[in-house]
Amino acid sequence: MSENTELKKPSESSMLDTLGKSLALAVALMPIVGGLIRFLDFSAVRFINNPMELALSSSLSVLSITGVLGAIPAAGFIVYGLFFWWPSMLMDSHFLRRFDSSIREIRNALDDAKDGEDIEEIDRKIHSLEEGMKTFDQRNRLARRLPRIPKWLVPVIGMALWFPLVLFLPGWPTVILATVGSLISLIYIDFLAKRTGEIRFGNIWPLILINLAISMAIAAFNGLLVGTTVSSYKFDHSDIQVADGVYQELNDGTVTFLISCIDSSREVIGVKSDLILQKTPLHTRPDTQPSLYQAVFGNKPTPIGFQVCK
Repeated sequence: MSENTELKKPSESSMLDTLGKSLALAVALMPIVGGLIRFLDFSAVRFINNPMELALSSSLSVLSITGVLGAIPAAGFIVYGLFFWWPSMLMDSHFLRRFDSSIREIRNALDDAKDGEDIEEIDRKIHSLEEGMKTFDQRNRLARRLPRIPKWLVPVIGMALWFPLVLFLPGWPTVILATVGSLISLIYIDFLAKRTGEIRFGNIWPLILINLAISMAIAAFNGLLVGTTVSSYKFDHSDIQVADGVYQELNDGTVTFLISCIDSSREVIGVKSDLILQKTPLHTRPDTQPSLYQAVFGNKPTPIGFQVCK
């Protein structure tokens, strides 16, 4: 037999390897994710003409922190999918069915065996698979004693829980996008569990990228920007002709870009950081996003993206 029918149960080392590589990919992408979030937020502001330049003008630490905060939903989506997948691996006998199927295939191949060596090899594989199935069966005996949940009941319970959240939870764009991300993770991970019986970095990385994209959209809708405080500024007027007043900081660096909160034109200006004599942060409160019910039936406006001077 040319096909290797021996199956291996996922080991702790392979899980740790998958976790390590996934975290390494996420960490490497954090500055990029942060830069894209800032670009999306700045692109939605009509006063800003150079959103990409402005997004990338921030320090690496600010980009990374923005990326980490923006990626939190992505981690939640994957954990949500794994939460349902792991009991399935223990209770739903995906792996046991693969054992049984492999044993049947080997037994059927006995008819095609040409000599005694082929038969001995087949018998050896049968014995290996049967022993592996017994071990797996013993280690998960308790899990299989738990009551079985009908498959139709899971989506029903999910809809019963999610519907009021989507309808009444504040920030309806975030809730809907989070629902989409959770469903994608659940379907994707369940597909992997049924097809391969295990999760490895080679088949999980597309889900990581998809969830990061959804998380970036959530961050952009919420106007997630680190280091964009509204403050009262005083400048060194010996070198620049910029009026003191209230501005919102858009980046950090040798040149600080500010957007005026006292001028209706909302002009964006660049000031050398060493010419800022005093900066006093002001307490502001951005408008909150309403629930879907409030937006539809209460005609409450939904602020989207970066809120200037709030």
